[in-house]
Amino acid sequence: MKNSNSMIIFTVFFTLLLASLAFSYHSLCFSSDVTAEDIKRIAEDGKDEFLAGIMMEYLVKYGKTEIPETPLPETPIKYFHDLTEANIEQNQKLKSNPVVVLGDPFIVYTIQTEDLLNYNESVDLSFILIPTKWFVPVYIHKKPRAMLSVGYMHDKWQVVGIGLGDYSEFEHMDKESSFVRMHQTPADFIITKINGKKMIYPFSMAKKFMKLDDSRVEYAGHYNVSEFMSKLTNIVKSEITR
Repeated sequence: MKNSNSMIIFTVFFTLLLASLAFSYHSLCFSSDVTAEDIKRIAEDGKDEFLAGIMMEYLVKYGKTEIPETPLPETPIKYFHDLTEANIEQNQKLKSNPVVVLGDPFIVYTIQTEDLLNYNESVDLSFILIPTKWFVPVYIHKKPRAMLSVGYMHDKWQVVGIGLGDYSEFEHMDKESSFVRMHQTPADFIITKINGKKMIYPFSMAKKFMKLDDSRVEYAGHYNVSEFMSKLTNIVKSEITR
């Protein structure tokens, strides 16, 4: 039993060490002079490769209807790269049509577990945010239906992935906001300001996970920073000690 416990402790320590090194690497990458304009240009140049993996029915459907409550069927699916010659002209029109427009890039931050566990009201949240990558919204028929990820790989910034879904909650962001993705829990949130006061806007999944009650907040959907972070810290502590 003693050896087993020692192995668990070593595994946890080693995992946290690797995570710390990864965050440090990302921070070094962000110390370069890359700008939002640079990232948008990179996203424009690299988006077609990833959009080629999106089914045409997905793009066309979202131009006419709302996000379906149930997942779209996995089969049959026509991908851009699987289209027949008869559909090539239609495919090219769809890819070049301004129906697909990129939004403004923004940095994706996170908070290391150690900093989260040590959080208290005296901590300035901006001091513990770690930049990891960039997100670039993809607007389809003027609605945010996809999100490109731009990361630093092979010694350069490039598009590394794409997510599909309803990204309308990101429209709560402005140029002074910061998006934080929590890897410890499904509790993503936006740090923003209302009347000069720093506030947190948690995403719907975070509200559900943390059992937050919007009826008790001063500003609709926005929470006091210290109260939100203290609650999140306690949740993560309880998860770790289970």
